[in-house]
Amino acid sequence: MEKAILVTGASSGIGAATSEYLSEQGYFVVLVARNKERLDQISKNLCGESLIIPYDLSDLEHIDEIFNICRDKGVKLDGMVHCAGINNDIPVRANDIKVMKEVTAINYYSFVELSKCFNKKKYSNDGASVVAISSSAAETCGKGMCTYSASKAALNASVKVMGSF
Repeated sequence: MEKAILVTGASSGIGAATSEYLSEQGYFVVLVARNKERLDQISKNLCGESLIIPYDLSDLEHIDEIFNICRDKGVKLDGMVHCAGINNDIPVRANDIKVMKEVTAINYYSFVELSKCFNKKKYSNDGASVVAISSSAAETCGKGMCTYSASKAALNASVKVMGSF
């Protein structure tokens, strides 16, 4: 089997474009996102083979299911690209803790949990690597983007920490 890359947020935007690019480069792509119908459509447009795993990354407690499915299908990963992300601009004066938790769970916590699983030898090959897609919002912090900017800044900090050892 060719090298396999897991892509989160693969059903649209940067995740879909990343999946298409990786497929064109000859990689086996593991497509992860909530919407199975959109994953099916993306998969049909890929050059090579893929594995579809519909999964809501806000379910942090069961993220290892993604990796167990890969292992059960005989897919050992060579890379992971975390493209999943949501934004729900809201002014601080109208802050909603539920929205904060949802944005932070998808944009940041899921990346840490995915990385924890990915790092296990039973799921990934030696020399495997991780990429996290962030945003300039982590630095520019636009109006109404408190939670989104903070979640992306946390993502950036985690990548620096993970890359330092």
